[in-house]
Amino acid sequence: MVNMGKPIPMCVELLKAIQANTGIECFDFTNSQPILNLVTSHVSNGSLDCSNNKGLFVNLPDQVHCYFMTESPHLEGIMVSTISFTLASQLPQVISVLRQQVAFNTLLGSCIRVGSKPGNS
Repeated sequence: MVNMGKPIPMCVELLKAIQANTGIECFDFTNSQPILNLVTSHVSNGSLDCSNNKGLFVNLPDQVHCYFMTESPHLEGIMVSTISFTLASQLPQVISVLRQQVAFNTLLGSCIRVGSKPGNS
């Protein structure tokens, strides 16, 4: 079992790939939400929600960027704190999937700034 310590947003499609690899169905997808909302809420500690379509503002020294997140049926996610596996040979693929998700979360998280609005420095 891989224990992340703190739950992280994970894409349902990636979790299904883990389940296919391990043969263990241990995730409950009934309460899935758009992964973009989960990551935004997670990174901002619940203070931001991208479902309001107001955009995520990133203030740079000489300009302001605004990112609008779009939803897709293939971008649903859930919060995950543990991933089960039975064989050590399954671990490399589990870690590969986790790396993909963490890279996505980090990239999206770099655009999330609590309190950022147009023109604020």
